[in-house]
Amino acid sequence: MDLTPENDALQFRAAWAAEQAQQSVIGVLMIEPEKLTAEIMQRLRPEDFTDATFRTLFTACRQLWLDRKPVDPVTLVDRVGGAYRDTVKEAMIATPTTASWETYCRIVADYARLRQLQNLAAAVLECEHADQARELLLRAQGMLAQRESIRISGYQEMAKDFLDRTQNPAPAEFLDWGFPALNERLFVTQGRFVVLAAESSVGKTALALQIAMGLAKSGRRVGFFSLETSQEDAADRIIANRADVALPDIKRRRLTMPDWVKITQSMSADQAVPFELIEAAGCTVEDIRATTLMRQYEVIFVDYVQLVASKGETPSEQVRAVSMGLHTLSLQLGCTVVGLSQVTPPQKNNQGKRPELSKENLRESHQLIHDAEAILILDLADLNDYGSNRILKVDKNKDGPCTRMILHFDARHMRFDYVPPYEDPAVAGARERVEKMDANREARQAAAEAERAQVKMDELPDGEATPWT
Repeated sequence: MDLTPENDALQFRAAWAAEQAQQSVIGVLMIEPEKLTAEIMQRLRPEDFTDATFRTLFTACRQLWLDRKPVDPVTLVDRVGGAYRDTVKEAMIATPTTASWETYCRIVADYARLRQLQNLAAAVLECEHADQARELLLRAQGMLAQRESIRISGYQEMAKDFLDRTQNPAPAEFLDWGFPALNERLFVTQGRFVVLAAESSVGKTALALQIAMGLAKSGRRVGFFSLETSQEDAADRIIANRADVALPDIKRRRLTMPDWVKITQSMSADQAVPFELIEAAGCTVEDIRATTLMRQYEVIFVDYVQLVASKGETPSEQVRAVSMGLHTLSLQLGCTVVGLSQVTPPQKNNQGKRPELSKENLRESHQLIHDAEAILILDLADLNDYGSNRILKVDKNKDGPCTRMILHFDARHMRFDYVPPYEDPAVAGARERVEKMDANREARQAAAEAERAQVKMDELPDGEATPWT
């Protein structure tokens, strides 16, 4: 690839600035080693130094630090040899100030990443097959998503951040699951990994699409990676849910004029919703990461994790790798990941009934249990009736209690609705009477205490000082 004179000059200035920054990092390490060595070692690695001489010096400084030996000009020259004495001296002289050490580190790291990306770009031009270029581009996407450094906070900093967050008048932003009863118990922010599991034909994809569209309606950019449901089938379910039109009528094309009116109104209301469905059959976690970065999704759904392509000799090893990959993706990209999962139902007992599903029934790998911030289990209320209500159980919740609730599933319209807990009227009446009696008892006790206090005041001799005067 030919470079224009302007580009050639820009690259020369970038390389010169990076070399000066690398020299200054060595100078800072020699001038204030006790204060700044640990900080610099956290931010930079030897491979970040493109100049071989400075890479050798930094590697030696790092080894001295790891060996808990002094990092200074004498020990450094002793480690690398006398040939580097003048280079170390020049680095100390050329360093303008140690106060700008963070800027030096940033320049070194940025240029190292730029060189790596340029090398990958050059390698792409030499590729003979598209698969080779695709693999290199995925590596580039991964480099862009990496954190610049780990984050370490002392308690004082954590306490200050806590006060800032809790005193902020703006309400905390958690994902809206579409069911107030669930929102009150499940607090999920950006960068989390959530698992939604169920048996086949119970409705987990329909529930996921309903939640996804609700999140998109609230303004979040949502990507739905479908590894088994086609775009056409997903569209049919979404329209049935949003427009309140029966799915069988959509499938058989028996739509009436009132149906078309509702569909048109629904499409008009949802046309700007930031929801996208990706037909992802055969995709890997790296493919999902690349698309998420490119489309800048805030929340992604993966339907379902057992179908994501992965290396491994057994299905358990493959799902384990996928779970760890999706968990890492959520942390690195700050994107909430909702992974749908199949389950392996427990064995039936002697009466022919099986126990209720739990997180232990997630198919293939327990890695999902370890990686997930929250696990939702969708099950039939009546195991012998697919038309029965559904039980939605929060079986893992790091930031709140586990709970369960009843949802009504309207299969004709692919819609779930919350069913409030039922309380027998006689039981409710008895409870209300007990609560009223307790309230009256507390009021009578408070009145009696006030009367006794007044009697004591009246018994004091005239002119005698009260205890608080």
